[in-house]
Amino acid sequence: MINWQKKGVLNFFDRHASLIITDEKQLERIIADPRQPFNVDDSKGFSLETRRLYPEPLTVYDICRQGAEQGAERLEVSYDFFFGGSKRTLYPDSPMTLQAFKIIHDIARSFGLGFSASILSPLDLGPGYAKLNEEAGQSCQYQEGFLDPADGRYKVPMTWQTQWTNNKGPIHLEPVRTIVYAFHEERLGDSRYFYVDPDQIEDISATASLTLEPDSVTVTPNGYGSGKMTVSGCLPAPQNVKRHDRVLAVVVYRTPEIDYFSPRALPYIKSVIDQHKAAGISYQGFYSDEMHIQFDWDLEAHFGLTEINARYLTDSLAAEYARRYGGQYRDLYRYLVYFSYHQHGFLPGTAGCEAAQHVFGRTDAEIHATIQMRSRYFEMLQRQVVDLALAGKRYAAELFGNAIMTRAHATWQESPTCDRFYESSLFQKADETARSRYEYTPEYVWSSSIRENIAACYDYFKWNEFLTGGGSDHPEGGFIDRNYYAQALAASFGILNDVPAAYCASWGSPQAVHRRQDAVRAAFGNLEWSAYLSDNLVQGLQARSSDVLALYPLDLNAFEERFGSWMIQYGYCDYITEEKLLQEADLDDQNRLIIRGRPYRVLLMLFQPFLQDKTLALLEHWVSLGGRVIWIAAPLAAGPAPESLYQRWLELFGLLETAPAWKGLAAGGQEISFSGFLADIPSMTVLSDLLPDLVYPVQPDCSSQVCAWLGNRPIGVSRRNAAGGQTLYLGFRPRDDQSCSTGQDVDTLFRILKAAGGYNPAGAEILSRPASSPWLIQAFPNGAVSIACHYRTLAENWPGSFFRDAAQDEQLLAGRELPPENLQLKQERILGHTLDYEGVGVMTYLISADGGLCGFSGSKTVGLTVDQNTWRFCDQPATIAFGCVPQSVLPDPDQPIWLVYCDQAVEVRLPAPAEGCWQSVYTADLPFMRRAAGEPAGSAVPVKPQPDPDHENALIWQLTFPAGGWLTLSRG
Repeated sequence: MINWQKKGVLNFFDRHASLIITDEKQLERIIADPRQPFNVDDSKGFSLETRRLYPEPLTVYDICRQGAEQGAERLEVSYDFFFGGSKRTLYPDSPMTLQAFKIIHDIARSFGLGFSASILSPLDLGPGYAKLNEEAGQSCQYQEGFLDPADGRYKVPMTWQTQWTNNKGPIHLEPVRTIVYAFHEERLGDSRYFYVDPDQIEDISATASLTLEPDSVTVTPNGYGSGKMTVSGCLPAPQNVKRHDRVLAVVVYRTPEIDYFSPRALPYIKSVIDQHKAAGISYQGFYSDEMHIQFDWDLEAHFGLTEINARYLTDSLAAEYARRYGGQYRDLYRYLVYFSYHQHGFLPGTAGCEAAQHVFGRTDAEIHATIQMRSRYFEMLQRQVVDLALAGKRYAAELFGNAIMTRAHATWQESPTCDRFYESSLFQKADETARSRYEYTPEYVWSSSIRENIAACYDYFKWNEFLTGGGSDHPEGGFIDRNYYAQALAASFGILNDVPAAYCASWGSPQAVHRRQDAVRAAFGNLEWSAYLSDNLVQGLQARSSDVLALYPLDLNAFEERFGSWMIQYGYCDYITEEKLLQEADLDDQNRLIIRGRPYRVLLMLFQPFLQDKTLALLEHWVSLGGRVIWIAAPLAAGPAPESLYQRWLELFGLLETAPAWKGLAAGGQEISFSGFLADIPSMTVLSDLLPDLVYPVQPDCSSQVCAWLGNRPIGVSRRNAAGGQTLYLGFRPRDDQSCSTGQDVDTLFRILKAAGGYNPAGAEILSRPASSPWLIQAFPNGAVSIACHYRTLAENWPGSFFRDAAQDEQLLAGRELPPENLQLKQERILGHTLDYEGVGVMTYLISADGGLCGFSGSKTVGLTVDQNTWRFCDQPATIAFGCVPQSVLPDPDQPIWLVYCDQAVEVRLPAPAEGCWQSVYTADLPFMRRAAGEPAGSAVPVKPQPDPDHENALIWQLTFPAGGWLTLSRG
C-alpha cells in the first residue's frame, strides 16, 4: 500500500472544501442547528458582485459531504466580509467562535475531513488582544499644515477615520491622542526636498485642540467610514517667533489589533491556539489568505493624494527602533515629519501641487539617511509581523503534532494590478485600451504599494517564509499580466519556498481569455488550486528555469511613496530580495551563482540604493571568478553606507563618480543611445520624468567602456576582468514591454541581457521573448519543455468581476480577434529537437537521454513527433498526460510510480519505462487526485509492457480507460 501522506510537495495540492462565513449570524445558526441552512439571508456584501457567494441554501453537512465526495482532505473555514455582513464582534478567542468551530470541526471529522480555520491572521487575532491589553495597536495619521509665525496660530483640516473595512470585517478606530510638532522647512534648491532639522522639531501638543464633526461622517458602499476633523491651536506669545513656520498634526488612533512589539504579543497568540486545543479542536491548517495588519481596502475612496496618511506606531515599536538604529529615535512620533509626502496643499499655486518631502539635512548623506530611515521602518514592522505568525504556526505544529498548512498569498493590493495608471482608471473597471497598464507614462498617478507597506505585506518574499507553498493573485480583477511578470513572481516564490511550488491565481476576465492565460500559467510551472497538475507532473512539480536572477526592489516607497514594488514588468527572469539572496546564494564548481540548486548566468539589480556589505562582497567575489552583474537606475546611495563601501561599489562598476541616488535627471522624451558591445541595440525613448525614469550620468574610470549615452553624457559603462567577469552600470531604466501597451514591443532590457551573455544563446527564453515568436517556450530543471501560444498583445477592456456573465463576456469580445490557442508545430526546431504536434492550450514533453519519451501532457491531441520518433497515443483527439512521480516526493524512491490521465473512455498507447510486473489502479489515490463523485474506484489490474511496433527495442503500455480519469501504475 502506497503512503501518499509523505511530507513533501504533494501535500501542497491536497483537495479541500471551503466554508466561508460572510456574516456572524451564520455562526449563530450553526450553533442553534447545524442541520439547517446557515446562509438563508446572505447579502452580496461590499463586493458589488452580480450574485451571492452561496446562491442556494446550504448546511455545514452539505459542504462537508460535497467535499468528501470530491476527495477533499480538509475543511477550511474562513471569515470573508467581502461577500457579506455589516459588523463583526466574534474573533478566534470569542466563546461563540470556539463553540461554533467545535461543531463544524466535529461534523468535518465525521466525513473524514481535517480542519482548518483563519485564527492566525493578524486581522482575526487583533480585536481579542485589544480587549485584554491596554497597549493595543496604534495607527498615527499625520498632516502637515501652516503655522503663522506672526501670531502662532495653526489650523489643520484632516479626514477623520471612523471605520476601516477589509475582508475580515469592519473595525472602528478611536482617537486617543493628538500630537502637534512645529518646525521650519528649507527648500533645497529647485528640488522637491525640504530640509528639516530633527533637533529643532518642537512638540507643541499642549496647545492643540481636536475638533470632530460627527454630522459629517459617511460610510461608503465598500465599508469605509470617515468624516471631518480639525487640529488647531495657538502658541503662547513668547513662542511666536519666525523660527517655525510649519506644523505636523498627528492623530493617534487605538486600533483593535496586537501591539506587535510588545512582549505580550506572542504569549497571546499561543494562548488563542491553546483555547482551541482545550475546546477539542485539532488543526491541520490555518487559512492564510491576505495576511496583513489593519488597514482599509476601499480603493476608490482613498488612493494617491487622498490616501490615508497613517503609520502603525506604538511605544514598544519606537523603543525597538531606537535600540536598533539609535537613541535619537526614542520619540519616533516626531520622525513622522519625514514620512510627510505631497502635503503642501495649503500653499498657493504650483507650490501646493508639488510632491514635497522632508529630509534630515542638506547633504547627499543626510538625504539618503532619511530615505533609509523610512525603509528600515517598513522592513522592521513587516519582519516582526511575519515572525510572530511563523512562531504561532510552529507552536501549533508542535501542539497538534502535525504539519500546519498555511496556503494562499500575502497581499490584497498587488502592484501593478491595483495601481492607477491615469487619473480616471479604477480597479475592476473596464480600461481604455489606448492607456498603458504595463508601463510608466506621464499619465501615471500612483502605486498601490504604499498601502501594502502601511499594512505590512509589501515584502512578498518575507511572507513566503510563512506560507505553505508560494502564491500570487497579481493577475486578478481583469488584469491579465500580458508581460508575464506575475507568473515569474509566482515561480520565484515557489523556488524559494520550503514547499517548492506556487500558484498564480487569476479571475476577472472572460473564460476565453482565462484559458489562454491559464496555458501560459501552466507553461511556467505554476499551479491552480483546482488543477489536475498534468503539466506539473511532467515538469517535475517545479517552476521553469531562468538564466537571469533579478533583485526585487523594496525601496521605491521609501524614496517616494508614489512609486512601488516594480520597476519593469518582466517575465523572463526569477526574482529574489537582498535578504533572500544572502540566505540562499552559493557558487558551484563552475563558478555559477546558485539559488536552491538553480544556476544563474547574470544578477540584475533593479533598484537597490541601499546595500549590505555582505552583498557587495558576494558581488565582488562572483565577478572576480567570472560572474556577471548588471546594475540599473539609481546608484548606491552615498552616506548611509560607509565611505569604503561606496568606493568599493564605484570600483566594481568601473566608475569615478555618479549623480546622487536621490537626484537623477529628468529626461522624459529624450533618446538613450548605445555603443560598444551594446551598439546593435536600437535607441530607447525615456517615457516620463517620474522617479523610475530618472537618468544618472556617470564618470567612468580608465578600466571601463562607455556603452550608453544621453546625448553626449555617458550614462552606462561596462567593465570586464581577466576571469571573464563583467559588470554593467546603466544609469537609467531599460524598458521592456512585450505587451505593446505603448504602441510597440520595446525590448531594450532583453537585448541588453542577451548582449551581456545573460541568456543561453540556444535557451528557451531567447526563443520566447522576441516579438516574432508565436510561442512561449519554457525549459525545466528535469529536462521537460512546455510550449504555449503567447497572448501578450491582447488588451483588457472588460469589467473585472469575480462572477462572470457569459453572455456579457461574449458581447465584450465580439469583433475582437483573440490570440490563437491552437498549437500547430510543423517541423519546428525547438531546443535541439524537431517537433510536429497539434493540440490546444499548453503542451509539455520530456525526452530521455536516449531519445525516448518519458513524460507528456497535451489537450485535444492524438500524439507527438520528436525528430524521427512518432508516438500516437490514441486514435481520436483526447487530453492525455503521463509521467513518473518525482523521486523527491515518493514515499519510497526505489518504488517508481507512474500517473496516466485521459479524459475519455479510449485505448491509450504509451511508452513504457521497462519490462517487469506492473499494476494499475483507477482512479489514482492521491490527495490531489482523489476520485470525484460517480467515478468508479476500480481494483488493481496487471499491466505488462509490450513491444512497440513503431519503435525498435521499445516497449509500450496499452491501457484501456473505462471512463475519463487517472491511472496509477506501480510495480507489483
